[in-house]
Amino acid sequence: MPVLSIRRTLPILIVTPILVTIVLSGFLSYVNSRKAVETLALKISQGTTDSIKEYLRAVMDKPQSALKASTAALTSEQFQTPDLIIQRLWDVTNQPNLVDNLYVGQSNGNFLGIFPWSDGSPSLEVRTQDTAPQLTVYRLNALGEPADLLETRNYDPRERPWYQAALQLEAGTTGWSEVYPYAATAELGITAIAPLYDENRSLYAVFAIDVSLSDIQGFLQTLDISPSGEAFVIDRDGQIIATSTEQSTALETGDELERVSALELNDPNHIGLMSQLQAHLEEDWSNAETAEYFPLMVNGVKQFVGIVPFQDEQGLDWLMVVAIPETDFQDIILANTRSTVLIGSIIAVLAIALGLVVARWLVVPIERLNNAALSIENNTFQSFTLDAITKRQDELGTLSQVFQRMGQVIMSSQASLREQMDELEAEVAKAKYQDKTKPGAFSLGTVEGLLARSRQHRATISQNQDIDLPALLKNVPYFHHLEAADINTLITLGERQTLPAKTVIFRENEPGDAFFVILSGEVEIYVEALDKFLTTLARGTFFGELSLLLGIPRTATVRTTQETTMFILKQTGLRYLLQKHPEINEQIIQALHTHKAELESRKDLLMTDENDAANFTANPMTWIRDRMHRIFGSSSTPSS
Repeated sequence: MPVLSIRRTLPILIVTPILVTIVLSGFLSYVNSRKAVETLALKISQGTTDSIKEYLRAVMDKPQSALKASTAALTSEQFQTPDLIIQRLWDVTNQPNLVDNLYVGQSNGNFLGIFPWSDGSPSLEVRTQDTAPQLTVYRLNALGEPADLLETRNYDPRERPWYQAALQLEAGTTGWSEVYPYAATAELGITAIAPLYDENRSLYAVFAIDVSLSDIQGFLQTLDISPSGEAFVIDRDGQIIATSTEQSTALETGDELERVSALELNDPNHIGLMSQLQAHLEEDWSNAETAEYFPLMVNGVKQFVGIVPFQDEQGLDWLMVVAIPETDFQDIILANTRSTVLIGSIIAVLAIALGLVVARWLVVPIERLNNAALSIENNTFQSFTLDAITKRQDELGTLSQVFQRMGQVIMSSQASLREQMDELEAEVAKAKYQDKTKPGAFSLGTVEGLLARSRQHRATISQNQDIDLPALLKNVPYFHHLEAADINTLITLGERQTLPAKTVIFRENEPGDAFFVILSGEVEIYVEALDKFLTTLARGTFFGELSLLLGIPRTATVRTTQETTMFILKQTGLRYLLQKHPEINEQIIQALHTHKAELESRKDLLMTDENDAANFTANPMTWIRDRMHRIFGSSSTPSS
């Protein structure tokens, strides 16, 4: 069997594209899922930074607004009445959803402030010239009046970072301190500050409100980013302001608190993230001037990162960072890919199974035809081996029918040729024997006769090969208008037959159910009833067409005068053609009508009775159409 046989190639051509399609579909599904996840992650990152920005804006704007309200219309003379200042502090902190602390430090060291105590109740902190350097803390009742003494401790407001930061501000402005640990709680925070100057442009007091970094961290930890997504707020020095992780923002170093750098986080993945991010910013956090969202490889894992600046009018300048690892969406990617591959595999199995069935449906008859061709070549062809295929209603069925008839003709021709060659060999052997027993009996004339017959056999074979059968059929008046394709169909529906000399093809008065074209040899036509010779027909002529088309009996007897090969078209073959192509039926009817005179001459054979003859005379075309409809059952509409 050849390497590139149809049996092997056709299944491969069916299966390979299906498998390639499934693999490509799975791959493209995976790639597109990753792209969709990247788009989704960046949108989540953007949404998260927007949420943080809104929270920071709200939290950081409140103390600035409260400071402006608290310091409005204040004069240095009012500080001579501490109760008046305390009342103002109480009025501001007692407003719902504003601030929970407000305090003021004076240039003389005095201090007044309201803060929430550890149990949440308000407390008043006081330092005067009389109590210095002590600061006294009182619990306030519902009216804002001092009630219980809570504690005392040393405290000088002028030494605190918030007061020092206020010295750098101009009159009428507000600002922020640096991040520092609070004196009472030792937790990190930042303070909104507003300095007050007298008419001599001398600082006499600083109003301040604390904002704890733990509040910002608490908000970050409530964000639903992704299973492993994290958010950070850092300053331009790379120091942590707050984070959504459990990481503390400050570490105890002896008696002091030391802030945590972004590169000193506990988690190695977070350190790697901040290192890669700093490298992206060319080792300078100040280079983050606009919002950016981009993928970043961190320790071999793709992270979808967003870094957005947060700034306000009072000089606050922080960076918001959100990082979402791609692995958080790996289940989505894999689930989508699995579903694509699963559905594709099911479809592929069904398609492959159907394709293989179709391939077998096509390959089996082709193999049988191939085997039939080899058997013809080896002179072992048996026509019944193609019977199962000839029953098919498709092109392979038609091809098998043609192939079967062709094989029969070839085998018949070969058998006839072998018979004739055997006869010649027998005569040669006989002649040689006679020459031995009777010297001189094997004459030159005998040899020449044998050579002549041999040449005639070869000429017959050559004529059968060279005959232009389509051209001969086109010369038949009734097939003259057929297209080349229809002529070829006629040929496939017919068969070739070789008959020896003196063989009767048909006799007069027999049913006329076939049409003959002489390919080689010669026939004679005569009327047995009258013992009258009519004519002879040689190669390229035809006979019997009217009997086939109109179903009339044979009017004469035809027999071969020598070995003759003919093309024979039987009624069943022509019926198949006419039923498949009704338009051909009408063309033949038109041709028959043009030979009306010939039909008139055969009235006695064609007409069954006087009524039939009258119908022919009245409308020959309708009569011909009815006649052919009865014989071939074609789709041309018969007369009613």
